[in-house]
Amino acid sequence: MGIETKHAEYSILNYVNDSKVGFDKKPFNEIDGLVLSQISNMKFENLGIDIYSGEGKTLKQIYDSMHLAGTPANDTYNSMGPNERNLFDALATSDRYKDMVVSNYVNNPVTGYDKPIDGFGEVNGEDAFMEQFAAVTVTYKQNGETYNYMSFQATNDTTDGWAEDFAMLCRTDTQAQKDSVDYINIVGRKLEGHIVGGGHSKGGNDFEYGYLFCDEEIRQRIEKGYIYDSPGVSEDVLALTDRYDDFQAIVKGTYICPQDSIIGQLLHENENAEFIHSVESGFLEHDPYTWEIVPGSDSFVPDSQTELSKIFNEATDKAVKGMTIEQRNALFDFIQYLMYNNGGESLKGIGDLFTDGWDDPGAKILELWMVFSGALDSMPEEEREEFWNSLGVIVSTLIAEGYDYLTKDLDPWLKEQIDRFANKLEFVWTVVSTAVGIVNWAKKAFENLYNSFVENIKKIAVLLQRFSAGYKQATDNPFVELDTYKLTAYSQRLMKVNRRIANLDRRLDSLYWHVGLAGLWDLIQADFLTGYSGRLLLAATYLNDTASDFNRIEKELTNSL
Repeated sequence: MGIETKHAEYSILNYVNDSKVGFDKKPFNEIDGLVLSQISNMKFENLGIDIYSGEGKTLKQIYDSMHLAGTPANDTYNSMGPNERNLFDALATSDRYKDMVVSNYVNNPVTGYDKPIDGFGEVNGEDAFMEQFAAVTVTYKQNGETYNYMSFQATNDTTDGWAEDFAMLCRTDTQAQKDSVDYINIVGRKLEGHIVGGGHSKGGNDFEYGYLFCDEEIRQRIEKGYIYDSPGVSEDVLALTDRYDDFQAIVKGTYICPQDSIIGQLLHENENAEFIHSVESGFLEHDPYTWEIVPGSDSFVPDSQTELSKIFNEATDKAVKGMTIEQRNALFDFIQYLMYNNGGESLKGIGDLFTDGWDDPGAKILELWMVFSGALDSMPEEEREEFWNSLGVIVSTLIAEGYDYLTKDLDPWLKEQIDRFANKLEFVWTVVSTAVGIVNWAKKAFENLYNSFVENIKKIAVLLQRFSAGYKQATDNPFVELDTYKLTAYSQRLMKVNRRIANLDRRLDSLYWHVGLAGLWDLIQADFLTGYSGRLLLAATYLNDTASDFNRIEKELTNSL
């Protein structure tokens, strides 16, 4: 979303620029894995290295073609972001990396073409045309052996990419995850030598999913995985495979997260994370350019997982487990509506919605309210209820976990106070018990008094009826003619009118979601008129009760004559 982060004093860019020796002298390490995970974020269209070209080119060859002005390759280079361009230039001119061969590039193989690329599955029907996937293979030599690093792209700034991330909440597969399985199968059969792979953020998740569900003969050849602050897969996904332990074995020591890791702790996070130091904090630590490297070494600066990361991990795990699948689906549908109806193809739109226009706070709040109400109105009533339930789970979980976090340091203090005043506790509890007993006695006495009062009021009311004007008129004039049927019929007519007004009132209430400021006063005036509903109800009740009274009195008089 265009948020600027500060680079580490010695970042991966510095590491690449200073790398002068090949992999024979300095074996492939966890920093190299992070560097290659960033290659899949670069654009390699129009270079003849796509998945079915049968060719690969060295980084130096690609660099040379991209710097030929006026060519499609040069246009591709210019479309890269500044971080990608700077890193690519450093790689292509580094003695350690420049001879690496890049091949088998693919970008959105299912939705990016008129029909899916041969070998990739059909579009995921449940989330049709929601795909953000790219992968590329980087081949290098080490001690005479050939290694192929499959690099999977992280989430980019497209709406599809972020929507897929949220879809992991309630789907056992996304389009990108299915693509990763197909990519590993297709490219794995073409490759000779060792297979390794990985990715940063969503890219690491795609690699994990591909490993868990690719063909067995390919999986057996995958020797090592490198994942960087990547979310795990859901419990529902783990229930479909028995390969989870095998995956943990190949990423042991190379599952890397910054100290405040948030993204990397989502869903069923991977085990035994190695925490490293980032010069940023919170969500901004997710940017790998903020991760500090020990200069002149092949190691990140180590760190420990912070309390912020731990509490967020606990809260999100409990919230997801506490929601039903219906609630998770409703939450996803709400988020998806907001993204696609307010963000367009890029996430910048949804970002601008929440950041722009605050010079007029009143108008901005009304705009956001209309956006949220539009999302709610798009949902069926039962799904809307599930959405509110899901928010309830999230809020209550965050409050509970936050309370536990804020109060846990008080436990030793409380224990100390209890120990200090242990000799006084018996006296305190005696006083408390006595007070509770008094309160219970007073409560019971009040209840008895209240019940007695109510019973006597009922008796007095019956007596007072005999002194009412209507009762006196009826007894003094036993032959008064009154059509109680008409009274009852008129009462029913008033009730029917009242029901229509009540229905109109509900419909007016629903309009508050849709009218702007211009129509708000007229709506309030119209809504005010429906306030007569209560008066009509009183009138109808009075007529109906009067008819009943006269019928009762007539029967009493008839029986007494």
